Amino acid sequence: MIHFTKQLAVDYGRMGINANAICPGYINTQLIGILMMSDKLKESIEAFLPIKRIGEPEDVARVAVFLASDESDYITGEEIRVDGGALAGVAEMLAQTQRDIQEVIKKHGEF
Repeated sequence: MIHFTKQLAVDYGRMGINANAICPGYINTQLIGILMMSDKLKESIEAFLPIKRIGEPEDVARVAVFLASDESDYITGEEIRVDGGALAGVAEMLAQTQRDIQEVIKKHGEF
């Protein structure tokens, strides 16, 4: 879908049509609501997210309204993540894991 969005932006940009993709993360919908029935799982997901909360449908809706407005007329071919920093959090989590591995190697030698 990301590549399709970018191609739409190229194909239709000259006609004044913008194409962007909204990429939601954990949003409090019926599907995610099932996962949130487990307090342990909810706490785990919220702890992982940099902003420490599950998103609400309104979080995504505000982005959609912005993209539909004249305020976004120079934005096209973009993927806009509405994920509470989840993707950024993955990078930090992997970096921390790498640091932890290096500490183990220092302490115990290579294995």
